Amino acid sequence: MEWVTRLFPGVLLIVSSTDSFRTASNVALNKPAWQYTKDPGAGFWSASNAVDGDKTCSPVDSHHFTLSGCGNPPWWQVDLGAVYNISRIKVYGRRDNVSRNYWQGTPFNVSVGNSSSSLRSIYTGNPNEGDYIYFIRIDPPDSVQIIDIRKMDRTYMTICEVKVFDQVCRRGYFGYGCLHENHCEGDYDMATGHCPICQKGWQKEACQQPCAAGEFGSNCSSHCGYCHDGNTTCDSYNGHCQAGCAAGYKGEFCKTKCSPGEYGPGCTSHCGQCSGENTTCNVHSGHCPSGCAPGYKGDFCSTPINVALSKPTLQYTVSNSKTEIWPSSNAVDGDKTCSPVDSSHFTLSEYGDPPWWQVDLGAVHNISRIRVYGRKDNVTKQLEGFTVHLSTSNILNNNGNILPLTTLPYPANGTFDFNLSTPIEARFCRLSLPKPHSVDLPTYPILLCEVEIFELIQGRDNNIIIPGHTIVTPSISSQYNACDASKSIDGSILHDLSSDDFVLCQRCSVALGVKHPWLQLDLSEVTAVGYIRLYGRDNGIRTGQSSNLTIFANNISITDAANLSDWTELGDIIKSDNINGVVLDLKSQRLFRYLTITTKYASTVMTICEVKLYTRDCSDGHFGEKCSDQCHCKHDPRCNGVTGECSPPGCAAGWTGEACNILCSPGKYGENCKNRCYCYANKECKKDTGFCPNERCARGWQSPSCNIPEHSDKVATEPATAIVIRVMCSMDTVQMVYVPQGG
Repeated sequence: MEWVTRLFPGVLLIVSSTDSFRTASNVALNKPAWQYTKDPGAGFWSASNAVDGDKTCSPVDSHHFTLSGCGNPPWWQVDLGAVYNISRIKVYGRRDNVSRNYWQGTPFNVSVGNSSSSLRSIYTGNPNEGDYIYFIRIDPPDSVQIIDIRKMDRTYMTICEVKVFDQVCRRGYFGYGCLHENHCEGDYDMATGHCPICQKGWQKEACQQPCAAGEFGSNCSSHCGYCHDGNTTCDSYNGHCQAGCAAGYKGEFCKTKCSPGEYGPGCTSHCGQCSGENTTCNVHSGHCPSGCAPGYKGDFCSTPINVALSKPTLQYTVSNSKTEIWPSSNAVDGDKTCSPVDSSHFTLSEYGDPPWWQVDLGAVHNISRIRVYGRKDNVTKQLEGFTVHLSTSNILNNNGNILPLTTLPYPANGTFDFNLSTPIEARFCRLSLPKPHSVDLPTYPILLCEVEIFELIQGRDNNIIIPGHTIVTPSISSQYNACDASKSIDGSILHDLSSDDFVLCQRCSVALGVKHPWLQLDLSEVTAVGYIRLYGRDNGIRTGQSSNLTIFANNISITDAANLSDWTELGDIIKSDNINGVVLDLKSQRLFRYLTITTKYASTVMTICEVKLYTRDCSDGHFGEKCSDQCHCKHDPRCNGVTGECSPPGCAAGWTGEACNILCSPGKYGENCKNRCYCYANKECKKDTGFCPNERCARGWQSPSCNIPEHSDKVATEPATAIVIRVMCSMDTVQMVYVPQGG
């Protein structure tokens, strides 16, 4: 459809199908009206029908229309009762095209004045056949009391309705014909649409432009928080995230960071057992940045570590025979399916007095929970009524270390779960069946599916290397006896300096070499380290097997780069401490995958009992080796200490790249450098806002960011549909052609 307006001196006629004027401003409603009454022909229909407010205009009868006499010319008038500052007149005619003589298709004239004797013509025209609603704009507004409409030839005249408006547009519209819509909060300029405060969800001078993605509120002055489906998806009116908050954020606007110990969308999940004094996990993923606290494992550090898993086991055999019916190790293999009852899933001792099963945890643990899995069928005699013995030594056959646990009745699912109100220190755990009531009857053999033992950790250590959890591969130049490299990261230290070789090799790694024995830790990936704590065999002396050591770092293994002169030297450990360890402060964050410890001077032996690594956060906006690189994040100034990656929503305006450390290239600006600017003399615009120096744009460009062509089509918002306006001027007329978008 094409709408056409024609401009005459002081008057604009607009043919349209919408009413954007203020409805309360029709000053002709129910005012006195009259018409030409000579030569009635078929009779008259009341002149007041044109000011009764009925715009249905159907059917064409005496209830909906006026009908004048046959005049030369016929006319119709209304007296507004007072002088009004009139800006628009709206006339409703017939819709049916039954006869050109009944308004459609014939010339007509509109005149106004303060009396019937002082009328002046403001419009003369010949509307297109089929148009039945006519807007007549008086610009500038004119003082009017009488409106006169008449045909320009001898005929009858019918009118459905006439509405006369003062100069105020209906609320929410402005400009010529009140065709332009705005969204102002409070008063605004009816000519330009300018208003100081926009309604929520709208912006710019005339409040015609919706908030950009990621903005909301009055004048779009607020920014979306961290929404679950992206930081540009909040409601433009109230800022609420329709899909809830993103991981790591909570609150009405999803701008409040999770409190310590919370994570996930809306901060509704709680952290597991992270290492160190701080229980805070990654607020987005729930992962613990420094690994799990001792005793816990899993992606979220919420799974207690079973300290019995894969540990040495024994069970009762006749005459202490080493041949087992079903292996005792089946109870610590981690398989809890417990089906079928066979030699792959269960242990089975011989008949005994009493029969028993035992596990050696390898070290003393603070036991807080024991879980025993038996048969799930109705055969219960092979575990029913068992007792649990705990001891720090391998002396278990006494009543002093039997736990007061209730093992009757046998649970339907075959699983016993004991939480000890007071943790017990123990290394050995034995399960025994009671003696039979009659001395003439042997006991049943003990049969187990799985035994899990968990410890209570008193205090935490934020060591990056969590024994049994963190993937670290140790290696050694050449080991002494059973003192292998894994002992340097198993969580144990040497308390007794007088220990024999057997105890030493349970607690420490001992490297041998011709001149410089070495121990290497492969951290599996580049890791940020700020401190190193080393536990040795000697206490406070400078001449022992754990003194005068040098620590190196590299991203290549020593087996591929044996020349340590090519490595980065982190520092020296001059003397050893077997209880508290000696800390090497790296002064700043260092990044490496391989850590190598070797003797500073020629030696043939080196003993390392434990190595612990600790993180060191860079200051805000920094990352990388020695925190020497900068990142530029949008909201949270902190970035990943290793990669520099920013948390959502990513880079600050003017920066791009994985680490948000690449400045926008020439001619680019804004978030992710996705916008272009065209400044005068090819000068650079501001990388965050796009503003050009002295606000001077290159030729052909405009707007503060110089990214809109000067002669681009302007987009106006029509009450019924968005349209593109093209303006064509001549000496005495202006024609505005309204073309629907896409046309």
